[in-house]
Amino acid sequence: MVALERDAATVPRVARPLSEGLSGSLWTPAKVTGAASLALTLLPGKSRWLRVAAGVLGVAGALTLRYAIVEAGKA
Repeated sequence: MVALERDAATVPRVARPLSEGLSGSLWTPAKVTGAASLALTLLPGKSRWLRVAAGVLGVAGALTLRYAIVEAGKA
């Protein structure tokens, strides 16, 4: 996501939808849930609930990211 933002920032008209409107409001939770999934994955101790939580957050982040990109494309 960071690489995509960096590449999009070279053209302001392309980068604007990632921070404004519906796509911007979806982009931030996508980053947060993706980072939370990664953090839970890297925690020591592999309890079943930790793996389930990491998986659910990963899927939620991926879906939110896809919808954010689709909405940014519409803008």
